[in-house]
Amino acid sequence: MCIAQKPEGEVLEFAARVREEETKSIVIKNTASEDWHIKPVIHSDMWRGPENFLVQANAQAEYPVTYKPFLMTKEGAKHESTIFFPLPNGSGMLYQVAGEAAAPVSSGTVKITATAKARHVEMLDVSNWLNRPQRFHCAVEVEHSDDPQAKLTGAEFIDVAGLATRDYKLAFHSYREGQTRAKVTFTNPETKEYLFYEVEVTATSPEDQGTLVLECPVRQKAEDRILIQNPLDEDVVFSVSCEDHQVMCSEEVVAKARGMAHVDVAFRPILPVESEAKLSITSEQLGSYPYLLRLKGVPAGAEGRMTFVVPLGGKETQSFRFQHYASEKADYKCSFSGSGQNGFLCDASVTAHPAGQEGNQAEVEVTFEPTQIGETFRDTLVVTSPVGGEYVCPVVGRCVPPKPQGPILLSGDSGSLSFKNVLAQETKFTFSVDNPSFTVKPEETIAAKKAVQVKIGYKKTEGHPGTGKLIVGCAETPSTWVYYLKSSK
Repeated sequence: MCIAQKPEGEVLEFAARVREEETKSIVIKNTASEDWHIKPVIHSDMWRGPENFLVQANAQAEYPVTYKPFLMTKEGAKHESTIFFPLPNGSGMLYQVAGEAAAPVSSGTVKITATAKARHVEMLDVSNWLNRPQRFHCAVEVEHSDDPQAKLTGAEFIDVAGLATRDYKLAFHSYREGQTRAKVTFTNPETKEYLFYEVEVTATSPEDQGTLVLECPVRQKAEDRILIQNPLDEDVVFSVSCEDHQVMCSEEVVAKARGMAHVDVAFRPILPVESEAKLSITSEQLGSYPYLLRLKGVPAGAEGRMTFVVPLGGKETQSFRFQHYASEKADYKCSFSGSGQNGFLCDASVTAHPAGQEGNQAEVEVTFEPTQIGETFRDTLVVTSPVGGEYVCPVVGRCVPPKPQGPILLSGDSGSLSFKNVLAQETKFTFSVDNPSFTVKPEETIAAKKAVQVKIGYKKTEGHPGTGKLIVGCAETPSTWVYYLKSSK
């Protein structure tokens, strides 16, 4: 008949959090005259101690016992076991142990810095405290977030080999900057044992969502379009702004629920430039979408062409019209790139008033007054301002022989006409008529670019009509100027 051994003393009580340790000692007294070499027997794998234990003769020693539970105890329940110390004389000592295993504390606080609108992946260590494989169910509980659309996601299950550690990929995404706090728990569905992490995420300002390259000649327009997706079940209003005043875009666009917003961006440079600028598309719900703009304005080509065909002694005036796009007033200097001796004249300056996006029209009067027949005169009109930029326009003029003019009406016995020396030097001109009823002085020297009044007399002569021609010539050109005359008598 087997009789159960009575335990020594009181139950040795332990308390620890699951998978953590608490160590206590059992005092063993040796009253014999020989040393005791003991191999204790622990009847539960939740407790452990040295395999070999020495108690010297007529002495006592403390045997350390460590409680490390791998299962939580339910409320009011305990883990219980015994430790047996077999003695050399065939007897033994039996001690009772009991332990309470509380819920685990956090495996750590994981602090993450992530960029808004970019997926961030963080690795969490998942350790298996058992010597057999475990499957854990993964749950993410967001406790607070400045961005209601922020998400922490990962695989639903993870398998970990016995006594091993495996990385769990936790992904984070947010649209706005701010703080997010969450709890990530890994639970064995069978045993309900679990471990967890506290996660703190700081979402910083988003990086550029893209780059737009806009390049065109000055005063022309380069355009592009940005598409912004709305993932929400509600309409989202985006405000659009750019730090460069030469970039044009809508101030506000609306993206329908689960739809898209189209942001049209245009760049109209006023001066040659190569720069970068930031474009921001922002909403209350989805935060900011920054874009980098690479801007380049190159010099423009010619603004059309002006063509003149003018008879020698005449002149023609045309208007060169251009669009002023600067948002401030500008004084433009007007000149020709050539020598200025080819018969072209223009205003010295012109003022343009502040313009909106479509610009204001300004104009410069250009006059062609040639001095030689048969030549084609070429030059370039240059209209320039530090504010509004430079406009160039080729001008081409051709001088043809003078056309007859008149009739010049004479009242009574006399009359006059204005004749200008269009040549670049002082010139002697000859004057003659084809009807003896008309009289005129035979010659006169006229200063360059000056006009004189040529007096004409009339006395009716029998057999001759009351009409005639005045012919003006000079040695410098083979052409002549012809004026038809008519008397009122």
